Amino acid sequence: KWELDKLEKEGKLAILRMDPSDLMQLIREDYGEIRDIIKDSNAKRLVIDPISTFNVIVKDIFDRKMSLIKFCEWLRKNDCTTLMISELERSFGTFDQGFEEYIVDCVIVMYNLQIKNVRQNALEILKMRGSKHYKKIVPFTFDKGILITPEEKLFWHIKGHDI
Repeated sequence: KWELDKLEKEGKLAILRMDPSDLMQLIREDYGEIRDIIKDSNAKRLVIDPISTFNVIVKDIFDRKMSLIKFCEWLRKNDCTTLMISELERSFGTFDQGFEEYIVDCVIVMYNLQIKNVRQNALEILKMRGSKHYKKIVPFTFDKGILITPEEKLFWHIKGHDI
């Protein structure tokens, strides 16, 4: 169990909530508050949820691409591993790359699949720059963390529907 309040008080976790206008200000100020948090805490990991906020605040496609590229380069220079979460319009097994997926080092897609009245979570690593990785869509469960079971077939428990 993670005690988030305790981790924040100990300086091991910082949670920064922003609305889209705050993010635009952050970009204009050379990542001000994020920069300060990373520097002051010597943070090595950052989670941004959702990264699609860039789509809301930067309307021009070229400017959006350049802002995100600049931001990713800045994070790399600061040696900060970043998890950017995005919701994508995507069907099971299809892959329509957006520009974000070209500039990041790793793309992991999480599915919530359904056959009849049964749902199952599945995970696919589409890209992991510089590393070999599993090339199949595999089941996973949320328990004490994420349990990935690549040896298990999807929907194995529904007769005639294993994938």
